[in-house]
Amino acid sequence: MALPCAAFARAVGTLLLAAFVVTGALMSGETYRRSPRQAGNVPFEPNAPSAPAARPASARTRASDRLPPAPTLPAPGPEPAPATASFAPPPASPTLDGIAAALPQWGEAGRRVTVIGSARDVGTTLTSIALARTLSHSARVILVDLAFASPNIDVISDDPTAPGMADLVRGTASFNDIITRDRVSRTHIVTAGQVGGDAAGLLESQMLWAAVGALAQSYDYMVIDAGAQSQTALAPFAAAAPFAVLVGGETPRNALAALAGELQSAGFAEVAVLTGPPPALEEAAAQSAA
Repeated sequence: MALPCAAFARAVGTLLLAAFVVTGALMSGETYRRSPRQAGNVPFEPNAPSAPAARPASARTRASDRLPPAPTLPAPGPEPAPATASFAPPPASPTLDGIAAALPQWGEAGRRVTVIGSARDVGTTLTSIALARTLSHSARVILVDLAFASPNIDVISDDPTAPGMADLVRGTASFNDIITRDRVSRTHIVTAGQVGGDAAGLLESQMLWAAVGALAQSYDYMVIDAGAQSQTALAPFAAAAPFAVLVGGETPRNALAALAGELQSAGFAEVAVLTGPPPALEEAAAQSAA
């Protein structure tokens, strides 16, 4: 359905403001810094294109022209939450539907969710997809893949070859290029893109978090796949998406309690712990999204 003229104008204004934030970050010279641990010995992929390959118009099912309007575009910044000295998971692990139903009670913090795994291969991506799809039944949702060490969200995109967040950070793609749709739900998607060999450096980019803040303002909910906790710098995620869903899998309870405590100490406003097997998705997506 086409947006009314006024709403369309506001949506375009939101994108222009987001582009202004991103452009300013680029011009500052501090938008992207390679990780000191990798600079000089791990180059970017030599064969990776410097700009996203052109795709036929028929392959582009872009959602950005229909982004919901946002009243303002504030600069992203930390939203500290009271930290506790310790954290113990509840006696019974909540369900994914229960978490989705509880998010509105957390106000602004509940609109932005970081899904993070207790380890590799516990179903973090599957949980991120399932939560985003659940929320999209009644709200506008953007699912963002920031698991740069092991990105997988592109398997459910209607345009899996589209550029993603890494390409936006490097200036080779625009917001209009990176927003695609889930093939089986109303969820909008931003994939990781061409990460190359410097995942840590990308996560340190000011432009990355400015872009994440812009996306959060345009949707009712933003769900971020952050990958495994051991591979993630927690503080930036806590500032951008302060409600954490810790995917525990079969991790022992005591270890989950310690990991949840680390998340709260990093600034997350709330930590919900999911245990057991990850949610089931369509077979085609589940085969690749671990």
